[in-house]
Amino acid sequence: MIFIKENICSESPEDGVTERSIWDDEDHSITRSTNAYQRVFREAGLELVDTQVQLGLPEELFVVKMWALK
Repeated sequence: MIFIKENICSESPEDGVTERSIWDDEDHSITRSTNAYQRVFREAGLELVDTQVQLGLPEELFVVKMWALK
């Protein structure tokens, strides 16, 4: 099993479907959308077992999503 916990941005604002990545110049991090992560998981041959959103975080922060893969 592989467990991943990451900040998630929304999909492309143009169509709501296309994957999206956001670069942060301040901390040099990349935040990706759910579609972007799911594509990488598929390309790696991983099977998604479970997905959960972390609750209790401030609304102004990115959503934090947790995946269980095998």
